[in-house]
Amino acid sequence: MLQKMHDHMKGIVTVVLFGLLAVVFIFWGINRDVVSVQSYAVKVNGKKFAAEEVRKAYQEQLLKLERQFQGELPAAFKEQLRTNVLEGYVQNELLLQQTAKLHYRVSTDDVMRLFESLPEFQVDGKFNRDRALAVLSMSQTTPAAWETQARETMQITQLQDGIIETQFVTPKELARLSAIAFEQREVSYAVLPAARFLASVVLTDPEIQAYYDAHKSEFLTDETVALEYVELKRDDVAAQQAVTEDDLRKYYAENIDHYRQKERRRARHILVSVTRPEDDAAALKKANDLYQKLKGGADFAALAKQSSDDVTTQGAGGDLDWREAGGLEAPVDDAIFSMQVNELHAPVKSRFGYHIIRLDGIEPAKQRSFEEVRAELEAEYRSKAGERDFGDRQEKLADLAFSQSGDLGAVAREMNLPIKQIAEFSRTKGGGALGNNKSIIEAAFSDDVLNGSNSEPKELAPGDVIVLRASGHKPAEPRPLADVRDAIVTRLKSAGARKQAKEAGDAILAKLNSGAVWDQALAASQLAPTARQYVPRTDTTLASQLRETLFAAPRPRAGLVVYRGVEVNDGDYALLAFSGVRDGSAAETAEQRRGRVQELGARLGAGDVAAYASELERTADIERNTKALE
Repeated sequence: MLQKMHDHMKGIVTVVLFGLLAVVFIFWGINRDVVSVQSYAVKVNGKKFAAEEVRKAYQEQLLKLERQFQGELPAAFKEQLRTNVLEGYVQNELLLQQTAKLHYRVSTDDVMRLFESLPEFQVDGKFNRDRALAVLSMSQTTPAAWETQARETMQITQLQDGIIETQFVTPKELARLSAIAFEQREVSYAVLPAARFLASVVLTDPEIQAYYDAHKSEFLTDETVALEYVELKRDDVAAQQAVTEDDLRKYYAENIDHYRQKERRRARHILVSVTRPEDDAAALKKANDLYQKLKGGADFAALAKQSSDDVTTQGAGGDLDWREAGGLEAPVDDAIFSMQVNELHAPVKSRFGYHIIRLDGIEPAKQRSFEEVRAELEAEYRSKAGERDFGDRQEKLADLAFSQSGDLGAVAREMNLPIKQIAEFSRTKGGGALGNNKSIIEAAFSDDVLNGSNSEPKELAPGDVIVLRASGHKPAEPRPLADVRDAIVTRLKSAGARKQAKEAGDAILAKLNSGAVWDQALAASQLAPTARQYVPRTDTTLASQLRETLFAAPRPRAGLVVYRGVEVNDGDYALLAFSGVRDGSAAETAEQRRGRVQELGARLGAGDVAAYASELERTADIERNTKALE
């Protein structure tokens, strides 16, 4: 029962996660421009999404999973993942369009708080503007585009949270969940190892030959190509830019405001949050009490760590870091920029609650001189000039790759780029400096490239594109039987031993169900059962298949035993005797009870979100162009 519930919930959670994909898409830089009919992967109520964008999202997810599982994933799994990503775009866009209809809004302050809180944009746990801009640049996303996508993501989250938070859990539902979750079952079991039967598996040469003939596709040599390619890198283009002193001084003059440092102030604060209007008076009293403690000499940083409700600054003793005017909410910002160093300010009200503030330092405004910023100027100048030149060269590279389709040498000469080579580039593993980039592998083994044509420019990394062609191709072919005979023998003997173990186990199970005594039946097969013991659902000492079989079995009637058999450990056969049940204890702490209420509420709420999204899809105009993803 619980296993079925678990499986059902996995499906619901998967659907709900589609709506949250925008959180990840922020860093993929979704292209929300209209795309051509031929290139779109899906259209949702008239909104089209480019096939290349959806493919990129799929490749990102596939790469993460292959790293996680350390190897190639099955074809069926890849196909399901591709479908999930496509449906993620559908669900995400439907929910986003619904937030627009319902006039959901996200403030700039909320977006900025998210921006500054993301670990990707931090150095040593603190927001770093240069780091943020570098990350965005690497993902080819502008700050404005990031802000738009973040705002949309937060709108969707508001909608989902609003649905989930309407759920409630009845005492009966909670009692039932607790009884199931804490249930214990009495079990004894024994494992019949498949290895016991290995010696009795006898193979003949015809059997080995037949298996080889039927499974040749599983014993292939690696398909490879000999690759030639040229590589255009944005950093190399930037480094090649000619820069004179006059260029830099002119650039400095044109952007002088960029090098004018405004006054900055560093302050600490303690926040006493106010979440409901009726809590305002109590919060103000608490803030005033903390203020009096500070006036009496209490250590600000220590008190902030102990009492502040701002989790983002609490660990740093309330430190708000160096900030220019306008970086915080007006009441707090106004207070900070009206104070003197070491001054303590009485509680200030913002929409988050009451802030007690201390000013720790002032850094006066100043104009940074040309000499001070020269190195920074040159890097910026080269980067911007290189960006423009890189774009132009990339277009030229694409034109040449097409016009000189069979001649990579002509492309290299015209672009003044060296031809690089990889002698053996594998369809399954890639190779050389190109690694195992999936899009590069697909290009290398495309029909055009295998037939000697240049590929179109392919992105190896942001700001790094290549054009490649195959100078040789070695197709995969079956390895000789002599080379794989040992592997086949191992497979067949293992399969035979598993089969014999199951047959022997099923025979014992039949005797038990016919009235044989547990200990005696096992002893006759030289098996020693474990002592009977009660185990919970969370027990990790049992093999997962054994635990699932135990808790899926019906409760035994009084005085009777339920016997089951199941394959475990990739071939061994386990026999179990299920003899009793202890219902889950209702003796939970208040904290455990709250956690269980939240867990069940989240599950029920997730189902509501899934139903809501399904209804939106039922009434939507959706076109899926799956062929564009092939």
